[in-house]
Amino acid sequence: MPSGISVKLPLTVSPRDGTFTLNQNLKQSVAQNLKTLLYTAPGERIMDLNFGVGLRRYLFEPLTEVVKDKLQNRILKQITTYMPFVRVIAIEMIAAADSSMLGIKLQYSAPGSRRQILKLIAR
Repeated sequence: MPSGISVKLPLTVSPRDGTFTLNQNLKQSVAQNLKTLLYTAPGERIMDLNFGVGLRRYLFEPLTEVVKDKLQNRILKQITTYMPFVRVIAIEMIAAADSSMLGIKLQYSAPGSRRQILKLIAR
């Protein structure tokens, strides 16, 4: 009998879990849902056009303090709205010198887990 919390993305076939590989614990599921929230562009999700941060649209903007504040506020608002059980501890943004990459380090905690760090890169 398959056991898991949610389907793991990207979809992969798993004879152990049933049809698709499953996230086995809350830590994996929360990290996956945060990535989805941050990478999804507003308007991309059907039936909820406000969902998503749209991280990639900030990729070629100069990472000024104004843009950092705007992006941080957007991240905090989206997490508060769609994942209110997640407590954000810190957000750090790093841009590549040639603006081809934006890195975000998100420290957070969720019920049943200790402090976690999620590192994302938008290209």
